[in-house]
Amino acid sequence: MKKIKAILQGFNSEADMYGNRYFAFIYTDIKTGKQARGTVAGGESNIRSIIFTLCGDSWIGADHYFLTQTEMRKREYNRFTAGWMYAGCSGQQLVDFIKKTLKFDK
Repeated sequence: MKKIKAILQGFNSEADMYGNRYFAFIYTDIKTGKQARGTVAGGESNIRSIIFTLCGDSWIGADHYFLTQTEMRKREYNRFTAGWMYAGCSGQQLVDFIKKTLKFDK
């Protein structure tokens, strides 16, 4: 059985009247219990790219990460993510944000 290294929770708002959806994540390191949370420019694929980048630009080893995606109403999403820092867009920017926030290397 594979040992889970981290839980990656993705969140997004429902589309607003212009079709825009907003995205954020919480990354929880299982070993330390530390969390990094931030908003994302982009979509669900940007959040999934965190795992791809952590696995050395490969999906091999992705089964060590548990991923969820939750959609919320726009106001609920705004209240939930209020005060969260912007984490970035690309997988590498998001991983760098996580490492800086958790203050350790993956």
